[in-house]
Amino acid sequence: MKIPSKITPDCILESISELRFTSKIPEEAVFGSIYGHFKDRFTNFENLQTFQIPEQIRKSDSNLLYAPLYKLNFDDIFIQIGPRSLSFHSTEKYIGWTAFSSRIHELISEILKLDIIENVQRVGIRYINYFETKTILKESNLSVNFNNFDLQPFAHNIILNYTKQDIGLTLRIYENATVSINKNASLENKLGSVIDIDSFINNPNLIKNDTEKLMGLLTRTHEAEKELFFSLLSDDLIKKHNPEYQD
Repeated sequence: MKIPSKITPDCILESISELRFTSKIPEEAVFGSIYGHFKDRFTNFENLQTFQIPEQIRKSDSNLLYAPLYKLNFDDIFIQIGPRSLSFHSTEKYIGWTAFSSRIHELISEILKLDIIENVQRVGIRYINYFETKTILKESNLSVNFNNFDLQPFAHNIILNYTKQDIGLTLRIYENATVSINKNASLENKLGSVIDIDSFINNPNLIKNDTEKLMGLLTRTHEAEKELFFSLLSDDLIKKHNPEYQD
């Protein structure tokens, strides 16, 4: 299928690029090293709620092992940092993959030069998209059935995992979901549907400080995410969002 280069509105609530890693330095020193390097460039930093969870509990819970503890806010994006993870976030008005990936490249190249990462265990891209319709499955190309029985009228929350070559993809679809949208500097709760896609590569075998290979892997995961996203949407739904195509 021909994939649009852009749709308007773009439906993106948040785009996230994440690294999971082991560190060369004590885990408790990871944030300090990154904070010290960028201290004159970010606007402010925050302790996240996970910061309050005791370290022993975080280390013993697989759901918290890679959880971020801190947030550095820049003018255009923000970074979340944990003892074993680093993620770059674009929210509200999405700046586009070209600008977002360029910003990631700039920041990650500096972080890699700090020589605090021993081994990258996972690289990934995640996009969370909001649609005003409460029943997105009716406007999608996804069919849900079992033994010739159509489950689609009853399937309002779907989670699917599959692998495409070395790329893993996790698809989450939520209908009739409440989301908080930043509007005029305040949060507004709205009902609709959410398509959440996580595209990732485990154990990518990166050479030390190889920023270009890392960005190449992130680009591949982004392309896989984008292909899956647009393959889910019906032609009519895509047309409603004013698609633009590159020659």
